[in-house]
Amino acid sequence: MLQYSCNHNDEFDIFSTNNNEDGEIRFTLDFTNAENVDLDLYVQTPNGSIIFYGNLADDGGIMETECLGKECLSASHESIFWTKATAPSGVYKYWIEYYGSEKSENVSADYALKVITNSQVTTTKTGRLKNGISPTWSFEFKNER
Repeated sequence: MLQYSCNHNDEFDIFSTNNNEDGEIRFTLDFTNAENVDLDLYVQTPNGSIIFYGNLADDGGIMETECLGKECLSASHESIFWTKATAPSGVYKYWIEYYGSEKSENVSADYALKVITNSQVTTTKTGRLKNGISPTWSFEFKNER
């Protein structure tokens, strides 16, 4: 897992389309973090494996965490990606789970979840999560190898 921290003074636009566009497929979750909220990204591969903070790599996919928790007060970021020519073809399912907040219960966070294929944003889901689990979305990928 790669982990980076943000400068507290950084401006971070969670709705930007330029975050981490490398890789064959990348699922990128950006979320506001003024109340130290922790949202977690989950991706189920076409083979049924689930990549998340408790299973950092599977089926060629790797979880990467950037700007999480107290180190990044303006926004947090998680990403799961496949390098070129490693992503299996098929349907990927992905969702967000609300893990919690250090300050109080049920503090909401705005999120933007992007699916990026071959450096192009193909899907963006936005919303607000206060507790529980987001909807589960699907994305079909056909490997051109």
